[in-house]
Amino acid sequence: MLNPTPSKPLHSGDSSQINAIDSSKVSPVDSYVVNAKVSPIVSSVGSSKVSPVISSKVSPIGSSIDSSCDAAHQVVIAFGSNMGDSVSTLKQACAHIAALEGVKLIKTSSFYQTKPWGYAEQNDFINGVMLVETTLSPTKLYEHLAALEQEFGRKRLFKNGPRTLDLDIVVAGDIISDNPLMTLPHPRAHERAFVLVPLNEIAPDLIFPDRKQSVSELLALLPQQDKAEVMRLPD
Repeated sequence: MLNPTPSKPLHSGDSSQINAIDSSKVSPVDSYVVNAKVSPIVSSVGSSKVSPVISSKVSPIGSSIDSSCDAAHQVVIAFGSNMGDSVSTLKQACAHIAALEGVKLIKTSSFYQTKPWGYAEQNDFINGVMLVETTLSPTKLYEHLAALEQEFGRKRLFKNGPRTLDLDIVVAGDIISDNPLMTLPHPRAHERAFVLVPLNEIAPDLIFPDRKQSVSELLALLPQQDKAEVMRLPD
C-alpha cells in the first residue's frame, strides 16, 4: 500500500498510493474477519443480481483521512493478484472486506486478466474493483486492507513485483488528500485501464473528485491498446 516517499504498486507493477506502513503498527483485521470461514462471493462478483450503484453524490468524507463519518460514504477498492489461485484469493478477500464492521458491499466487478505493469517477467494479473459504502475513515479502512494483505501472505520483494494480494483505495467519497500516508484519489488510477475498465462496468458515472470527470470520461481518454489488454474472465 504506501511509504512517505516511495509508494506501492496499484496492481501489476504500478508504484502506489500509500507510504509503506510498519506492519507492527497496523491494527490487525478484526479476528472474526481473519479467522472466520467466509463463503466465496456468489451474488456480487460478476453477477447482475446485485444492489444498484448508488449516486456519486454522497455525503462528504471530510477533509481528514483520519475522520470517520456518521453518514456512509462510497469507497472504491481495487484488488489484484498474480500468485497462487488468484481468483479464489480475490473472492475470499472481497468477502472479508464485505464482512468488516461498518462496511456494506454495493457491487463487485467481474474479474479481468491483465498484463503486468512495470515488470514484464511475471504472470498476468487478475484484477477487479469493488464499491462499498462505509462509515470507516480511509485510514482505518486502509489498516484493515493492509492487515488482510498480510494474512494472504503479501510480501514486497521488489518494486512492481508479483503479489498474492494487492488492495488499494482508489476513491473515498469526495476527499482529495496528499497526506503522507495516503494520496486520494489514487494518483495513477485515472491512467490505468485495469482499474477503469472494471470500474466502468459497475459505476461509470462515479466522479473522481480531483479531476471532476466520471469513470467513463476518463476511460475514453485511454489508448485503445491499453483497454484491449484488459480481458474479462467468464463469470
